Amino acid sequence: MIDIESLKEVGGKEWIVGEKHRVYFNNLDELLGLNCSFYISGNVRRATLDGEAISNTRATEILFCLREGKLWYDVVTDNWAFFITDCRDFTGREMGNYIIDEIKRRVARLMTKA
Repeated sequence: MIDIESLKEVGGKEWIVGEKHRVYFNNLDELLGLNCSFYISGNVRRATLDGEAISNTRATEILFCLREGKLWYDVVTDNWAFFITDCRDFTGREMGNYIIDEIKRRVARLMTKA
């Protein structure tokens, strides 16, 4: 079982309703390594993925898939789940699994600092 406080420290939001207990992540773009700056209009001005420049079109497509997606850790079942649609460069499964691995890396770094 993963420490819930550590998940919250890396950006998770705890949600409990009835017997459901989950930690949701809303910063999926940041967890994927996507960094964007925007024009006032909201369009992507500049973007990088893991530090490498990518086209604004590619960034917009990835952002759309991630912002429409959901990813959470189910505390009750000790399982990860996500709904992320595919885009041109990545499948939803690839993005979801990468993000889960990144969350686990960040939690592990927290644990080594403690």
